[in-house]
Amino acid sequence: MLYNKKNKRPGILILTLICFFIVMLGGRVFWNVAMETELTVDTLSSSSRMINSIFGAVITAMALIITLASNLYTPSLVRIFVKHPVVVIGLSYIVGTNFVIVLGDLFNKDNEYYMLMLHAEVILSCIAIAGVIPFLYYVSQFLRPNYFLPLIFRVVENSHADILNNYDKEQNYQRIFDSIDTIANISLTAGKRDDRQLMCLASDILHQCLLTIMDSPRDASWRREFYRSKPGHSADVKQFLSANSTWPEAYIFNVYGNILRSVNATQNEMINESCENLLVSLKKALDNGNRLVAEMHIMFFNRLNELAIENGDYERIQSLSQYFIQTTEMLGEEKELLELSFASWFHYARDTYEKDIHFGYETYLYDSGHLLLDYAKKSEESSCRIFNSWIKGFWNNSIEDAGKHEAVTNKVAVKTYWQAKTLGFNTLAQLIEENYLTNEAHHKLILKEILKYKSPMHWSFADRLLRFNHLPTAARKNATKFLEDAEIAS
Repeated sequence: MLYNKKNKRPGILILTLICFFIVMLGGRVFWNVAMETELTVDTLSSSSRMINSIFGAVITAMALIITLASNLYTPSLVRIFVKHPVVVIGLSYIVGTNFVIVLGDLFNKDNEYYMLMLHAEVILSCIAIAGVIPFLYYVSQFLRPNYFLPLIFRVVENSHADILNNYDKEQNYQRIFDSIDTIANISLTAGKRDDRQLMCLASDILHQCLLTIMDSPRDASWRREFYRSKPGHSADVKQFLSANSTWPEAYIFNVYGNILRSVNATQNEMINESCENLLVSLKKALDNGNRLVAEMHIMFFNRLNELAIENGDYERIQSLSQYFIQTTEMLGEEKELLELSFASWFHYARDTYEKDIHFGYETYLYDSGHLLLDYAKKSEESSCRIFNSWIKGFWNNSIEDAGKHEAVTNKVAVKTYWQAKTLGFNTLAQLIEENYLTNEAHHKLILKEILKYKSPMHWSFADRLLRFNHLPTAARKNATKFLEDAEIAS
């Protein structure tokens, strides 16, 4: 999500007031001590030269800043910079002040407007001099991404409002998607420089653009009149997206995909930031009843899983598995979407098995137990249904692998059983017991192995941090009591 850090440095408003106070006070003092006969238009020629020098310095500074910003990020920033109202007003004021001084040369002392013109020139000159430092301070802000990226989003936001009001739709349509491409270019450039903070900021802004587009009604005329897509879409795809008025969201997801495809294993903060944002937009899509857009979110999470498994990125696989659990909880009673989500998740679990990514497969196994418990906290009936429909088959396939996966699956079953029993989910606990814990001796053997790990922390400070097979305190007490009673009985 967007995070606006409080700026503790002197703001442009405070700096402007200080400069104006110093210059205007000094100008007033010099006005009072000067002889009236010395106050002629000719004496302002030095002011004119000074303002021209300042004007040249400002133009030079702006040219350097524009060049630096466009080379660092994207040339599209030039258009935003030169069209900004403050830049236009500042340069126009300097030119206007010079023009007034030139006009002043046409008046002599006998003219009735002479003193009025003289006062106007002095005041305008003082303001021009006082505003130089604040103006340069403002211009320098264009080197800060957390300044100009919100400006780009504002273009998207304002153009979206105009296009909904049927105002200059063609131009506003171009502005919206050109701005989105600009944000993508900034993110890709930041990725090449390994600037992860800027990548996350660009992801936040891009997500704000997605939320803005999602606010546009499905039947908005601009959705039917225009179409833009990334390369690779067939004619059928274009026809489908146009018919369902979902091509703008699909375009942004394609932009997201191009950005995240280039993210390497050391830049996983970008993946997490994007996933956090997409959970927000998924909830909005579900609340608005936009089923196709919600399905696009699931498809995008699937794409991230594909990339993580292809690269064997253990940290990313673990993170995406957790986001899957949050996604399924969000889907609620959307049966078709739940079916798609579960089918996708177990497909990638099998994929990690086939590619022999043991840690990834182990992550899916332990997270399947967490998934059951999370669902049971909302509805034990739903949890039992998920167990019978999905988890049971998943665990059975893992147990059939008589190697390392069998041992892990047995630990998952025992751990989930004791947690479910401790939390009072007796129906779920009974299902697990009937299917996997019928052999009491084997059950106790696995439980003893789990209880050996007294600390919840993993043995090394890595992505995992906590042990997968560690029992929480309450469940641990109940399991320990079970073993003690069994020993007494024997």
